[in-house]
Amino acid sequence: MGPVKVELLKQETKYQLTVDDKPFYIKGAGLEWGSIQSLAEHGGNAFRTWRVDNGENTGLQILDEAHKYGLMVCMGIDVAENATVLTMMTQQPLPSKKRLLSKIF
Repeated sequence: MGPVKVELLKQETKYQLTVDDKPFYIKGAGLEWGSIQSLAEHGGNAFRTWRVDNGENTGLQILDEAHKYGLMVCMGIDVAENATVLTMMTQQPLPSKKRLLSKIF
């Protein structure tokens, strides 16, 4: 599984989530420290996180494991943790903003 196109399309009175132009129905869970493998083995196809690094695994490790099991991920970003950096960005020229963003991601 490589990069995919994800869209939320309005269809009259409802919305349809699509992945690569095909309807996608989420069968998933929120995982902070849960088992990605177990979710996949029980028919899950997606999960969300609350932050990039959960204290046990890096964001890249989480994404790599999700990829291994064919799962989609909605990865949360801990805004409170990065609020000071984000506030500082509004007062910085573009080159400084790029350096600050590289510290977050």
